[in-house]
Amino acid sequence: MLPTNLLLQCKQRMLGILNDYTIDVREQQLATDLQLLNPSLRPDDIKQTLNSLKDDGLVSRRVDDLRGPVWKITPEGHKAAAVLDLE
Repeated sequence: MLPTNLLLQCKQRMLGILNDYTIDVREQQLATDLQLLNPSLRPDDIKQTLNSLKDDGLVSRRVDDLRGPVWKITPEGHKAAAVLDLE
């Protein structure tokens, strides 16, 4: 489990990463992108981050037959990412 402050940082970074993509993104690609920013993150930390964003309604997840789990930012997520960019 990530501490609350680190989880918040990871969520903000992941939201920014998802905001940059215009298509559904494989979970493995998101893990790689986030680990480039913080190499000490474990796969469980990344799943916790994505699930927390999903619980907040900022991203959605579906399972693609060929690519496995894929994630997409929601319209609410785009709004939240825009607010983060302004700060």
